Amino acid sequence: MVPGSPGSSEHTSRENCCPGFGGDRIARSDETVHGNAELARIWQVGLENLSALSPEDQSRFFHATYQFLKAFETIHTHYVYGLLDLELWQGWRELLRHYIVAPGMAHYWQLRRDLFSERFQKFVQTLEEPEKHFTVGRLLDEKIDK
Repeated sequence: MVPGSPGSSEHTSRENCCPGFGGDRIARSDETVHGNAELARIWQVGLENLSALSPEDQSRFFHATYQFLKAFETIHTHYVYGLLDLELWQGWRELLRHYIVAPGMAHYWQLRRDLFSERFQKFVQTLEEPEKHFTVGRLLDEKIDK
């Protein structure tokens, strides 16, 4: 049996230790947002221009942001406890580095970071701001401009 494969003792102990890998949470929220054109619009606009959303849509954006960041908190915890490979972690970290500085998410983080573990809060503080941040909205704008 291959270590880490379903049914192996290593796989079973990882599931028992930290069930619900954060990547699964992101995949589910991604399906929810991108499977619904209105939620996708709210996410895209809210990341870059929160004030362009109605109060109701801002509420939806904040809920999606909470889910997104909770998934990242779980992914970070898995990395800290050695349950996530460094190479995989680097991709997740890079994605967070771009999204956490998007104006809408940065606003939410300033208001509600207390909902997250102290360890995750400290980690987020160590992230260097990218020279130019890319989110789904900015990637699309880049393609449209060319």
